[in-house]
Amino acid sequence: MIRSFQELENQLKASGTVGRVAVACAADAPVLESVVEARKKGIARGILIGRETAIRAVLADMGEPAEDYTIQDCDGEAECAALAATLLREGKADAMMKGLMQTSAFMRAILDKEKGLVPKGNVVSEITVVDIGGRILCVTDCAINPAPDREAKVKLARNACGLLRCFGVTAPKVALISAVEKPTPKIPSTVDAAAIAQERIEGCEVDGPMDFVTALDEKAAAHKGIVSPVAGRADVLIMPDLCTGNIFHKMLGYWTNFPYATAVSGTSKPVVLTSRADSAEVKYNSLLTALGQSL
Repeated sequence: MIRSFQELENQLKASGTVGRVAVACAADAPVLESVVEARKKGIARGILIGRETAIRAVLADMGEPAEDYTIQDCDGEAECAALAATLLREGKADAMMKGLMQTSAFMRAILDKEKGLVPKGNVVSEITVVDIGGRILCVTDCAINPAPDREAKVKLARNACGLLRCFGVTAPKVALISAVEKPTPKIPSTVDAAAIAQERIEGCEVDGPMDFVTALDEKAAAHKGIVSPVAGRADVLIMPDLCTGNIFHKMLGYWTNFPYATAVSGTSKPVVLTSRADSAEVKYNSLLTALGQSL
C-alpha cells in the first residue's frame, strides 16, 4: 500500500518508467517547476505546448536548458489544450497537464465528443487526494460536477475507489458527507446519502449521511454512538456539491500543511487538472498521482 506522495515517488523511481507529460499553456513557473522536478527525479519528460518564446523565457529564468524538453509552438488556450489531448489520445504522451489557462478551455478538449478522452457512459470527476499522515484520503468532487444527483454520486464513488486502488487500497470505505447523520427533507443531501448507503457499490463499503469529523475521527463517531464500518475510517469523502468540495480544497492550501494533489478520474488517460493558484508542490503531487495510475 502507498501511504504518502513520497512513497508514490519512490515507486515511480523504482519502476524505471519515464512518463511523457503534455503541458497545455506551459509558460508558467509553478507548472514548469513541477515538470522540472519530475525530470530531475527521472520519472517524466515534458512536452511543453504554448508560445515557444514565453516557454523558453520561463525555463531560462529557472536556469533550465530548453534542449531538455520538447517544445511545441502553439497559440491560444483552446489550441494548446486540443493539441495536448491529441498527443495523449494518439499515444504520443502518457499524461496531459493544465498550465496557465482557464479550466473551461482545458476541459472542453477533454470532453470533446469526437476528439476527447472520455469513454461513453463515464462521468468525469475531480478528486482531491490528501496525504493525511500515514494514509491517503480522497475527496470528491471539488471542481467539475456542480450538483451531482444520486446516480452521479455513485459514479463519483466508483471513480475515487478506482483511483485509490492505484495506491493499493483494495476495499475503500466511502462516507457520504452532509451536515448531520440523520436524513431530513430539509437537507436533500442527507436523503441522497441515506438512499445511496442502501445500495451495494462493488468493491467498497459505503455509509452516510455523515458529517466531516464523524467520517474521519473514530473517537467522535464513538462519542455520538454511531456504529459503522466507515465512520472514523473513511478513505473517500463524497461531498454534497461542488461548492462544499471546492471550499474544502481551497482551505487545504490556505489553512493546513497537509500535502495534497488534484486528480481527474473517468478519462481514458491520466489528466492533471490543477488550479492556477496551486503551488508547485501541489502540481508536482498531482503529476505524481497521474503517473502513478500507470504503475
